[in-house]
Amino acid sequence: MKRHIYTIVLLIAIVLTAKAQTQRGIDALEQAVKTFLASADVKSKDTHWSHSQEQWCFKYVCTGDTMAMPASLTALHDAFTQNVRYATASYFHSPADGPMPFSILRFVRNDSFYRHITGTAHIKDNHHFYLINFQDANGLNSYHLSWCTTTFRDRNGRPFTTLDGYICHYFGGNWRMDKFAQDDPWQMNTQHMNRPFSGDDLSKYETLTAQLKYLADTYQTQKAKGNEKGCDATVYMLKKVCDGFDGQLTQQQFSDLTQLTSAMKEDKSSEQRSRIAHQANSGLWKKVVIGKLIGKIHSWATNNGLFMLPDKHRVMDEQYDYGFEKQKEVKVTLTGRTDRRCQLVSVQQRHPEMKPYAIAVDSGRFTFSMPMAEHQLIEVADDQGHSIVLFTDSVPVEIDLARMTLSGSQLNNRFADCQRRLSALLPERHLYMHLMDNSDDTVIDEAGYQQLVADAHQLQMDIIRENQDNLIPVWYLAENYTTMSHQELYHWMQLGLPYADHVALQPARAYYEGLGQRLPGKLFADAACIDTAGVSHRLSEYIGHGDYVVLYFWSSFNHITRNGTKVMKQLHKQYASKNLRAIGLAIDTNKDGWRQYIRSRKLTFDHLSTPEGDSHADMWNQELLKAYGIHSLPETIIFGPDGRIVSTGLMGDELLQKIASLPVK
Repeated sequence: MKRHIYTIVLLIAIVLTAKAQTQRGIDALEQAVKTFLASADVKSKDTHWSHSQEQWCFKYVCTGDTMAMPASLTALHDAFTQNVRYATASYFHSPADGPMPFSILRFVRNDSFYRHITGTAHIKDNHHFYLINFQDANGLNSYHLSWCTTTFRDRNGRPFTTLDGYICHYFGGNWRMDKFAQDDPWQMNTQHMNRPFSGDDLSKYETLTAQLKYLADTYQTQKAKGNEKGCDATVYMLKKVCDGFDGQLTQQQFSDLTQLTSAMKEDKSSEQRSRIAHQANSGLWKKVVIGKLIGKIHSWATNNGLFMLPDKHRVMDEQYDYGFEKQKEVKVTLTGRTDRRCQLVSVQQRHPEMKPYAIAVDSGRFTFSMPMAEHQLIEVADDQGHSIVLFTDSVPVEIDLARMTLSGSQLNNRFADCQRRLSALLPERHLYMHLMDNSDDTVIDEAGYQQLVADAHQLQMDIIRENQDNLIPVWYLAENYTTMSHQELYHWMQLGLPYADHVALQPARAYYEGLGQRLPGKLFADAACIDTAGVSHRLSEYIGHGDYVVLYFWSSFNHITRNGTKVMKQLHKQYASKNLRAIGLAIDTNKDGWRQYIRSRKLTFDHLSTPEGDSHADMWNQELLKAYGIHSLPETIIFGPDGRIVSTGLMGDELLQKIASLPVK
């Protein structure tokens, strides 16, 4: 009996000791992180995005080609190594150990709005990585630390070395760690890429043309005889032949083939035959490699160029209307070289973005030939981060991707020079942003980065000014129009300029026209909306009654727009007793999801939405959005007590500063 008692007591002591040891490790790391973040030699920023998770990005900057291990980081590293003895699991890796055995680490937990929230670390061979897991009374308590160094030269040739890193802490017991992922997220994804058009495709096209011409003649013969069964059989064979085609078509080839079968599609005497003929053509459309584009293209895109403050990012509703009669097709021929480590080069049409073509690289060399619509923007990029943008024309182009140089038409030679001028500023982002091999874009030094953005913006304006007689401004306007003022867009998008009617600028023109509808001084426009209970309202119930009103256009389905709700919460709390009203106006098709997000995130400011019944197809045609020319999210409009617009387009700190300057009482 005594032996059993002693055993139980011993087991209890062991458990209590283990718990104490675990807590000792957790406490030691918590204190080490606090000490590190308070160090004078490190720049850091809290970037955690959910409950039960903390994340800090940090950066060191020094002049010269090397950097000694900073004392504060050495102390934090030592804390990780010293507390391994208290951990239930750990993993340490440095570049000297060789290639990483995994590239992705994920932590997952359940959430009240989403099914789950994921914290993901992307890890490369040149990263230092340290992971410690503790199993405490609440469950998993995990810390991981990672960093890497980058050496570069600024626009003036001065050498710099930066050290970028982050610390993650997952706690609260509801997290689990997924097993290490073996896939490489940095490898170019070829699953949805088209291969280049080949000579074999041309042979298959010629065979298909002969078959369809024969069937079209047969159909006309049977139709003239009044032989309905013969017509049925011919259309049946048409679909069978089209379904069996295993090549690829250019847009022009597809158009020529559909002309051959037009009589079958337009036969009003038999709805069934017409439907089958249309199905046959639809099957061929799936085999088309997009070169010349017909009709309208509707796409979602995030307007976030290379030099853009996070608060300027916008999710765009982009619509392109290609005029068939305006499109000339040219044969685009590219040859080039790149890093010998590269396995693939992609060629992708931009604005609108289409599926890329995958090109195999052999000993650093690649070739590409494809009929494409003339004067469209295409980006040539490899899997090592090198890229260059071209206009499609018939002049063969020789490219060196690693050096960002080319030999081609006069337009493309000049365009490449403009891109090199701007790319000279790119390395300087490392001075102000957290950039672990472009895996993050958190701004650490706000003032420094704002100056870099201003310099890049001015350079792009200079490039546009210098190229008013050619197409080069198309790229810089299409990439950055959401960062430009109404006055700038007015100046650069005048009708009659050589590039003014380029298809890539159609979304920019719509955005510019929308800005004109919400200029300061304009009286608010009334429109229908609903509250979270589904009750119908008008904006006139909220605006123009003596209060300042901040109207925030957002959507619960997009993380870029959700970020702005933090500022709205702050405004609501800070000005709750004053004459300022913060209202979120959601562009959500899923009203239940919108309401649930508001509840789960405790967003206590006022909430309205577009009326019930909208779908993704027509959500941008809502009366409320048309009234203010809204073509992107997020967006803010500040109304004065008299209902007139005070300001528009401000986000984050700019919005807070503007409100602070108003006579709110």
